[in-house]
Amino acid sequence: MVINATVLYLWNDSLWIYFDQTLNKKYFETVAFNQDDNCYVAFNQDDNCHVAFNQDDNCHVAFNQDDNCHVAFNQDDNCHVAFNQDDNCHVAFNQDDNCHVAFNQDDNCHVAFNQDDNCHVAFNQDDNCHVAFNQDDNCHVAFNQDDNCYVAFNQDDNCHVAFNQDDNCHVAFNQDDNCHVAFNQDDNCHVAFNQDDNCHVAFNQDDNCHVAFNQDDNCHVAFNQDDNCHVAFNQDDNCHVAFNQDDNCHVAFNQDDNCYVAFNQDDNCYVAAFNQHSM
Repeated sequence: MVINATVLYLWNDSLWIYFDQTLNKKYFETVAFNQDDNCYVAFNQDDNCHVAFNQDDNCHVAFNQDDNCHVAFNQDDNCHVAFNQDDNCHVAFNQDDNCHVAFNQDDNCHVAFNQDDNCHVAFNQDDNCHVAFNQDDNCHVAFNQDDNCYVAFNQDDNCHVAFNQDDNCHVAFNQDDNCHVAFNQDDNCHVAFNQDDNCHVAFNQDDNCHVAFNQDDNCHVAFNQDDNCHVAFNQDDNCHVAFNQDDNCHVAFNQDDNCYVAFNQDDNCYVAAFNQHSM
């Protein structure tokens, strides 16, 4: 068959080859590779070069590309989408009949990753790009960021905070129902590290930046060792330094109001090493 000096070849009703005698060139208009009587398509390319790779009688698509080059990879009769891209190139990856989303991106490119029928969010990003990572039906937050980008990391139904940052960027790290603070920073950026229900402070910094490391209910200041408050280091209101060793407060090093230094060893305060007193 010759049309206007162009030779047209037809093969298997699917492959059209044009041969331009003038230009001595071949043109493949539509390419198809079929396998059997039911035309199961292993590869198909239409007039717009859209590519489709199909497998069975229901045209389950392994790969499809539409007029806008949107890509979809489907698996079964319900068109469960393994990978889908819409007109705005939003990407969605779904798994089952309820469209449980493994990965979803909306018009604002907000990313959500969900796991089950209740849309428990493994990762979510809202309109302000605030990030939330949740785990269960009660939306226990593993990581949350609010409108002011304050960060909170929670663990259980009571929102026990593992890490929290308030409006002033004060940092708190809590452990249990009583909000025992492992680390706390107040409005003046004073740092406190607490351990138990009585707020026994392991490390505390007050308004004057006095540093104390305490262990008991009486806020014995400094560094203590045992139930009897044996002090390894103590600093009082006047910054007097004492280093004590035993139940009788035998002083290894003591400094009094006049900054006199004493180094004592026994119950009678016999000075073995050094003593300085007023003359």
